[in-house]
Amino acid sequence: MIIAVEGPSAAGKTTWCRASRRRFVAEYSPTGQEPDGSDAMEQAAYWARVNAHRWMQALALEDASSDAICDSDPLKLHYSWCLAAVGVEPITRFEHEFAAVRQMFAQRRLGFADWPGHSRFPH
Repeated sequence: MIIAVEGPSAAGKTTWCRASRRRFVAEYSPTGQEPDGSDAMEQAAYWARVNAHRWMQALALEDASSDAICDSDPLKLHYSWCLAAVGVEPITRFEHEFAAVRQMFAQRRLGFADWPGHSRFPH
C-alpha cells in the first residue's frame, strides 16, 4: 500500500513521517536546477520526471516493506492547478503538466496512492 501524507505547507507532514519511525519517500527538495518556466514543455517534462522518480521510490519501498509512506503525493498535479486557479500561473502550465503526467501513467511510471477498492493507474 502506498500512503500519501498531504496537507498545507508547515502542517506537520514531514514531522509525522519522521515520527512514524518508518522509511518514507521524502518530499522534493529544490536543487536550483529547476526549469525557469520559459519553456512550458520542458518545465512539464521536468516535473513529470521528478514525480515519476518519487513514485518509483514508493514502489520500491512498498516492495521491500509491504507499504510506503510518501511525504506529499508523488503525483503533485494539484500544485500547478492551484497556481492557475489563483491566477499566479497560466492554465497552460497545468495543461502541459497534465499531458506529461498522462504519458507517465500510460508508461506506468506514475500512479495514484492507494484508495481502497480503486486502481493505481487510470484505465
